[in-house]
Amino acid sequence: MVSPEDLAQAIDKDARIGGAKIFENIKVLDVKKCDGKVSGVITEDGDIDAEYVVNCAGMWARDFGRKAGVNVPLHAAEHFYVVTENMPDLTRALPTMRDMDGYCYFKPDAGKLLIGMFEPGAKPWGMDGIPEDFCFDELPEDFDHLEPYLEAAMHRLPILERTGLQVFFNGPESFTPDDRYQLGEAPELKNYFVAAGFNSVGIQSAGGAGKMLAQWIQKGHSPSDVWDVDIRRNMPFQGNPSYLYERTTESLGLLYETHYPFKQFKTARGVRRSVLHDKLVALGAVFGVDNGWERANWFATKGQKPEYEYSFGRQNWFENNKAEHEAVRHGVGVIDQYVSLVEKLNPVGRLTDYPGSPQISARLLREQDVLQCTELHTTDFALLKREFADDKRVQVLKEDAWQGLKALLPPQHRRGLVLIDPSYEMEADYNGVLPAVQMAMEKFATATYAIWYPVLDRNRTESFIRRFVKAGIPNLLRVECCVRPDASGRGMTGTGMLIINPPYTLAQHMAQAMPLLKDALCDTNGHTLVKMLTGEQGQS
Repeated sequence: MVSPEDLAQAIDKDARIGGAKIFENIKVLDVKKCDGKVSGVITEDGDIDAEYVVNCAGMWARDFGRKAGVNVPLHAAEHFYVVTENMPDLTRALPTMRDMDGYCYFKPDAGKLLIGMFEPGAKPWGMDGIPEDFCFDELPEDFDHLEPYLEAAMHRLPILERTGLQVFFNGPESFTPDDRYQLGEAPELKNYFVAAGFNSVGIQSAGGAGKMLAQWIQKGHSPSDVWDVDIRRNMPFQGNPSYLYERTTESLGLLYETHYPFKQFKTARGVRRSVLHDKLVALGAVFGVDNGWERANWFATKGQKPEYEYSFGRQNWFENNKAEHEAVRHGVGVIDQYVSLVEKLNPVGRLTDYPGSPQISARLLREQDVLQCTELHTTDFALLKREFADDKRVQVLKEDAWQGLKALLPPQHRRGLVLIDPSYEMEADYNGVLPAVQMAMEKFATATYAIWYPVLDRNRTESFIRRFVKAGIPNLLRVECCVRPDASGRGMTGTGMLIINPPYTLAQHMAQAMPLLKDALCDTNGHTLVKMLTGEQGQS
């Protein structure tokens, strides 16, 4: 048992001994920025210069983050507990008890019993904003909402049927869309850190989270893999208040839910759907969510109910998934999103136009995204200019790509993808890629760089790739597909991508996908390759 007040005072004392200055009851109005990073905070009592700023504003963290353009997806919910009258026969050394089926917990409290709830179907709060002066205030009681869970508590502890309730408390607490913290450096603003959305386990997690954050700031990168709670995992749409409101009804109760493998969220669904969605539904698709996209996870057979039956053993979709894998291995599979794009660009019902990378990229843009294309060839420039004339998110520049890259970086935002795909018709193309990438990374180190290369001559290809490894380019993933065996002088036998700072799960996903591509596309002696060439610090 830990007293929150005693713990806070102990931390306060140690911090002051270590030289920290603590200012209470001072309103922070905004953060200061300089050259794309924070430089301090603006308070009602004046400015404070700082190299780093940490947003620990609890249920206000979303609104405060928005002032600096930082997305902190969380939402407050009403959170209930009751305290019984004095119970003389209560065991003094009684431990905290949890009833996961009843969505409640019990803990002793000065001779009484405190009973708290983490109920499904929670009540979001604060849609119109949270008052700045709201501090340990109470919300109105709602006995009707709480009654089923009190009955479950009485079932677990029958003594409660003969014990009165002295306190009925309802206070707000913030919860995140996936029931995991928001921790780490915000992708939108350098040196802006967040520690919020602890989903009612803040005291339990405080020591580890604080140590992790301190080391993160000190070292300049996360000291270990904490992607599950890394704030960079969030998508912009998850900051939408309506989305958060709906998801919060589910996320509060997740703390006491059984976390079955492959369990899917029920709320805030349908945020993103492909043009094939209705067709997939008609085919019996059972959907999961990936970055907001409704993705067909498996297909129910005729007479089978199209929904998950969760368990810790083989679930009801196992044979369905097996059949789908066998069908793809020996036949043809459909990549939903890509096919959707191609279908949109060929409305006549047959394949007449291939979209190309600029059109594919443009079609995947979100409302807040920007696409910048450089093209020196007069005819191709005119074509691109005409194609995107009505899309304000797309900018087409007539200039050399190497010079254009230098001029475009760094962008306003810290997230970005740089696609480099020269023709490689001249030796200068092979020689120019690495210096261009090194220059770009000096200006925009956090971007993902995707470098396409052809496989024409194996020796040239391997020499090209070794340059990147020897240069110490960090986080370098190589993905390659050769439909035919290497054969110099016979034209292109395959292609590959060098990806710097690849998305967290890309290597894993490509390792799963490439064998299927090999079976579908490659000759008997063709091959695929997925390999991390360097790690975080550029080491092979």
